Amino acid sequence: MNDPTEWTQAKTREVLTQIRNRYSVGDSLSVEDQALYEQILERHPNAVQKRGDGISKIRVVVNRCGHEAFTITRLDGTEAVAGMAGILRKRVWSLREQLTRACRAAIEPSRLAYKRAHPKDRCALCGKRTAHMHVDHAPPNTFKVIEQGWYDSSLTEATLEPEHFHQDPHAPLRFAEEGVAADFREYHDVRARLRTLCRSCNLSGSSD
Repeated sequence: MNDPTEWTQAKTREVLTQIRNRYSVGDSLSVEDQALYEQILERHPNAVQKRGDGISKIRVVVNRCGHEAFTITRLDGTEAVAGMAGILRKRVWSLREQLTRACRAAIEPSRLAYKRAHPKDRCALCGKRTAHMHVDHAPPNTFKVIEQGWYDSSLTEATLEPEHFHQDPHAPLRFAEEGVAADFREYHDVRARLRTLCRSCNLSGSSD
């Protein structure tokens, strides 16, 4: 699962530790590490407040408890500290956000099937072939566009209930009924045009 918000706490902790250990206190993250950190930051309960109107840079710092953490410098020059504990804290997702995550889990078989069928594809954007390639949706039918189209044609906010989702702290959130997952997967597979991206292009904002 490529979405960092779906990673287990153990994997999230491991990746954050790897990022932190690549730098000395006071150093700013590289463009690639910052892009990955910003994705991981979405796990934080106060992600919107931490992010503000946009992030200029992220530095490794020592927090008040003497632990290494990350300081976010926003585009307006203000700063916020986002430590590992906050990011690992369980975020309460809205029902609409849960739907998006369940939809991503529903198409995982399609994504894996494409990856197996195209093992030697180069990045559709830069032409590179690296050790870590990702399956992405080519515009205009990005995942968000397809998911919103299915939502508009099949559901409303009023019909969403917590019971529609299978809650398991050790696995990605998914639909409680396989029939619903299959319905979205079929809707998705008819409309999606999948492509392969390298990790850099995937993290640069060129993906969905």
